[in-house]
Amino acid sequence: MIKRSRPKDEILRILSVPDHHPTTEEIFAEVKSLLPDTGIATVYRNLEKLTSSGMIIKLERGSGSSRYDGNLVKHDHCVCKICGKTSDVWLNHGLGDKDLSDVVPGFEVSDYTLEFFGVCGECAKRKKN
Repeated sequence: MIKRSRPKDEILRILSVPDHHPTTEEIFAEVKSLLPDTGIATVYRNLEKLTSSGMIIKLERGSGSSRYDGNLVKHDHCVCKICGKTSDVWLNHGLGDKDLSDVVPGFEVSDYTLEFFGVCGECAKRKKN
């Protein structure tokens, strides 16, 4: 159990919004608007603590900004290659309770993520205009 604090509580509140995957910078801006004395280092530190304790999920995108997800139920994501918007995808692909070593023979799988990349509806509209 990690120690509670106002910044941690605000981060968890922000990440409790369904289908919301903000970046560190977006989380910081929202926390700072409510707790003006909070610094970016505090937000980074709390995000790492919440991630390592399993209370949130960090969605890493290589060289791009990481995004965070407060929904711990196993699900997948789609990512817009233009704006970075990340949305939940709920697939019944049958891997949930399956022994994943059957899916990838000769490899001991401990977990997996599935992400779809493309263009979101808003960016597609902007491209047309």
